[in-house]
Amino acid sequence: MPEKILVLDNSTFFVICHAVAEDEKGIRNNAQNLDWFLSDDKNAASQEILSDHTCETIVLDAGWIAKHAENKYLGLQYRQNGNTHTETVCFLSSDITVLLKRNSFAKLNICDIHGNTKDTYTLKRR
Repeated sequence: MPEKILVLDNSTFFVICHAVAEDEKGIRNNAQNLDWFLSDDKNAASQEILSDHTCETIVLDAGWIAKHAENKYLGLQYRQNGNTHTETVCFLSSDITVLLKRNSFAKLNICDIHGNTKDTYTLKRR
């Protein structure tokens, strides 16, 4: 399951998504052919593959989201044990209020004016 982290910086924010959460590292070794994509709807009927984002982790800032992905869904497609899996990861918006209303994040990092993490809030799973 992908993990989402929101980083609030002095004048912007970053959405960081890891293909596999930290507590699922054993699964990470079996995942292949990671493709991040954008979609207009949650069902990912039509996908725009982000060919320049082929790593396990993707980092998107507010400016990039505003230009390329406003009100779109970020998704992940990968192969594991011969099967193709597609997951919708999060709804993207350059409006921080909309972003927080439409998503839940595993972590929220608050940074100071120098970009250093000042506070970290972690989602507690029940």
